[in-house]
Amino acid sequence: MWSTKGFFHDGKHIPSPAFDGGGSPGDRRLSRGWQGWYRAVEGTASISRGSAMATTSGTLWNAVVLRSGKETQDMLDTGVIVLFGEPVPDALSDICVVHNRDGRSPMSPKRQIVPGDVLNLAGTRYTIDEVGEVATSNLGDLGHVVLYFNSPDQSLLAGAIKVSGPKPQVPDQGAILAIEPAE
Repeated sequence: MWSTKGFFHDGKHIPSPAFDGGGSPGDRRLSRGWQGWYRAVEGTASISRGSAMATTSGTLWNAVVLRSGKETQDMLDTGVIVLFGEPVPDALSDICVVHNRDGRSPMSPKRQIVPGDVLNLAGTRYTIDEVGEVATSNLGDLGHVVLYFNSPDQSLLAGAIKVSGPKPQVPDQGAILAIEPAE
């Protein structure tokens, strides 16, 4: 979840350099200002090897996985995947599944994501149980959302989505991420 005072992840606050002056790379605080990557988000994003993916009328949002951070599996072991579209802040790159938003930046979902919709994570389907109040807009603006898997007792953060289904795996490079309407 982004706020004017920084980023909250797993109950920990990562301060914004605009207010706290950044920090050293080792303390996971953002080491560069927001302006550079916001400007990049406003540009176009593409993946060099192309994408055969197309948004169908039944898909609300989709993307292609570019890479997963070295700590993504550790996050998943606690039931969490953090999605972030290119460009991702350096301080978050180790914990994120980084994706391209179908060659468009930003690619907003076609409508608000609601409980009952389906997350398709590399071909495995998960039912969306709860949606934080800014999750849809964060996904459209930054490609960012925190996914909680099979965690009904987890407090819902404003930028998070709770899903239920099979035990998830870290998606491979090139895997398709999609959110689809309820059937």
